[in-house]
Amino acid sequence: MSDYADISDEDLTAYLDGEADDALSSRIEAALAMDASIAQRLEALSIDVGSLKGALDGLLPSAPRDLVPARAAANTNRPWGIGATVAASLIVGVTAGYLYASKPAPEPGWMAYVAAYQALYVNATLADAGGAQGTELAQLAGVLGRDLEGVDTAPNLTFKRGQVLGFKGKALVQLAYLSSAGDPVALCIIKTSGEAKPVTTTQLEGMQAASWSDGNHAYLLIGGDDAALVAENAAFFAQTL
Repeated sequence: MSDYADISDEDLTAYLDGEADDALSSRIEAALAMDASIAQRLEALSIDVGSLKGALDGLLPSAPRDLVPARAAANTNRPWGIGATVAASLIVGVTAGYLYASKPAPEPGWMAYVAAYQALYVNATLADAGGAQGTELAQLAGVLGRDLEGVDTAPNLTFKRGQVLGFKGKALVQLAYLSSAGDPVALCIIKTSGEAKPVTTTQLEGMQAASWSDGNHAYLLIGGDDAALVAENAAFFAQTL
């Protein structure tokens, strides 16, 4: 029988956790050097992080949001204590990763929906549109509760039509144009509240875009790949409306 057969699993677990006293730690380290079965038992008690996935899947609904290791530190003078600390850190990291992955993705805002809709437009979508009449613009202005005078005079944009869309119960007015290069461009306006925001240019769905707010309405101008054209007209609309 091994001279170290009386070393229990509880002793080995304490050693892994860095909680064994000096006498027990010294005895276990001596056993590791002399008895291969002790090393095998210690390895069997070590945490296999790769096997945690299945267990974590079942624990996610009840897992705490603020995760900290159960023990703040291990005995760093013991090589197995260091391993236990690393394993505990991996458990926290893997669990946090699963919790993050389980959260629903943020819902896209109105601009994302507008961009996806605008990406479907081609020249032929608007080529045959005859341009909105004064009465149509007046109706759209009534929907928004603001004057739309001047929207049909934007530089290098030919006004084609206007329509009322909607986003989460709010009216969203789309004014559609063709650029001098034949690209569909849209100015979309929705009621909002909050601080005014200056014109900011970006790209959405591969198209040039600019957004801003006057505190009462939010605006998005989007379409084509001419950044200068979009920036110029965004400035024009921000001053005109």
